[in-house]
Order: sequence, then C-alpha cells, then structure tokens
Amino acid sequence: MAADIVDEATAVDAAEDAQPGIDDDVIPPQLQDRASRREMLKKALASIDEEKQVDAGKSGGVDAARKRVEQATAEHAKLIKRTERLETEFADKVAAGIAHPGPKPLPVQQNKTIAKAAHAVACAEHTLAARSVSTEEGGTGKVYKRNLTDPESRLMKAARTGGFVQGLNAQIVVSEDYLIIAADVTDDPTDYGSYQPMIAAALATAQELTGTTNPIGVVVADAGYFGKQNVTAPGPNRLIAPGKARTLEKAVKTGPAQGDPPPDATPVEAMIHRLRTEEGIRTYRRRAAIVEPVNSHLKDRRRLRQFARRGLAAAKAELHLAAAVTNMLRLHTALAGAVI
Repeated sequence: MAADIVDEATAVDAAEDAQPGIDDDVIPPQLQDRASRREMLKKALASIDEEKQVDAGKSGGVDAARKRVEQATAEHAKLIKRTERLETEFADKVAAGIAHPGPKPLPVQQNKTIAKAAHAVACAEHTLAARSVSTEEGGTGKVYKRNLTDPESRLMKAARTGGFVQGLNAQIVVSEDYLIIAADVTDDPTDYGSYQPMIAAALATAQELTGTTNPIGVVVADAGYFGKQNVTAPGPNRLIAPGKARTLEKAVKTGPAQGDPPPDATPVEAMIHRLRTEEGIRTYRRRAAIVEPVNSHLKDRRRLRQFARRGLAAAKAELHLAAAVTNMLRLHTALAGAVI
C-alpha cells in the first residue's frame, strides 16, 4: 500500500510538471531582486513593530508586567514607610512618658503584610523576566515573526493536529436558515477580537435583507469569543459559551439553573447562568447544527481547506466567492419547485 501511494504521488507530480504554464518553483515577484527584497523586509519589520505596540497594552504583554512590578514595588515601599512611621510615633509616645501609648507595631522584619508585599514584588519581577524572553529562548514572551513569501499571514494553531500552520483566520456568521450573512479573514490567531466587527457586519446585511432595525434575535457563539468585552458589547442578545460544548453538557447533568441570574451577578456570571437554564441549553445546542454544516460545505464542497493565493485581500476575495457560491446553491435548493 505504501509503495502504491508513493507511485501515485509521483505520477501526479509528473503530470502536473508536464502541464504548460505551471511552475511551483517560481520565486514570488517581491523576492526576485535585491531592491524588492529590501522593501519587503522593511515592511515586515514595520509590521512587527506595529504588532508590538498593539500588544504593549494587553494584559499579557511586557509593558503590563512592567507596570505590575512598579505597582507592587510602590505598595511594598508604602507599607514599609507606614510601619516605620508607626514605630517612630510609638517610640516618641514612650519617650514622652505616655502611660498607654497603644499597641506596639511589629518591626518591618516581622510584619507579615510587608512580607506578602515583598513576595508580590518578587512574583511580578519573575513574570516580567519571563515575558521579556521569547518562548524559543525558554521564557513566556511572544515570538514575533513574519513569513517573507506571505508577510500578512501568521502562525495559527491547527486544531486537528495540535501544531501550528502559517495561515490566516477565516470568520463567518451563519443565519438559522444556513445562509452566510458575514464573512471575513483576519491575521489574528484568536477569534476574540472578531466578535464585534463580525456581528456588526451581520447586522448590516440582515437589516438590508429584512428592512427591519433589529433583525437578529439571538447570537450563539463558541468559547473563542467569550470574554467581558464581548459579553457586554452593544448589539443583539447573545449566548457565548465560556468553555467547550462537552464542558457545558457536563454542567447540564448537575441540573439546569432556575430563574433569572442573581441580582449581584457580573455580566459574565449572568451569561454563565443563562447558559445553564433550560432555554439557554436548548438554544446553545442549535449552534453546531446551524454553523458546522456550512463550514463543512465550504471545506468539502467548495474545496476551501486552504487559500489558493497569498495575502489578506486575496484570501478575503476567495472566502467571499466561496460564501456567495454556497449561498446561491442554498437558495437554488430552497426555491426549487417554488412558484415565483
């Protein structure tokens, strides 16, 4: 069997190589001469600098870790200063002959609150040190790279293999009747930042199609979009899973939640509560049945398991074309035999 597979692959390669106008070894135009290569390197480095600036303010960035060190150090110094002041005030009262000078403050070296603050400083410094070193060098810091044949692509986690691929992140919003009402491609490896722009695009499409101002009843999204900003963002009613579907199903076995969320619940806690109610469970279970068949059509029927061309603009055009074809075929099937 292995020999047959190798022979078949060799024959396919030979047949493709024999076709006129096909040459997989052609160097991309932007890499064919020194000047164009230099320009591409400049753009790649500028893109990395821009990404670093965007990451700087994020909770997992180096700047955030540095700010935490500064805060922890300031708190530690404040506690020491306060303790030393109390010690001085106590000593002055004793020297003045006050009979009841109050409780004697613990020395700095014996103060547990100060010890905890010192530990917090050490932890913050350790986190900063780790984030300042890339994962390739043993730290936890982000590795900034660009692929010169496709600088707009990024390393993306491959769900099936658990490894990483050089690629882009395709997003779609699907209506309950299996129409793709929004589609986009981003260079962000995570889905979280795509929720609000994708729902805005879906709303615009749905409003144009229906002529109503609130055409979306409820948005059902998976765990990749879960977070405070997306839970509390303006827009349609939504259910965003805080974990994988199997985690939700496991929680269901303990018994559905009853009634409204507690009045003191945070928006995130309220969302989790809603997902555990009978209505929330029933609604969320529809997500896979609505969107996954459309994903399968794009991959298997449209053969869109990978993009044919490089760059965000080309990938977006390809996804939009595949989405349009899928929608038209869906409409053709739905309207077959109908009297128009």
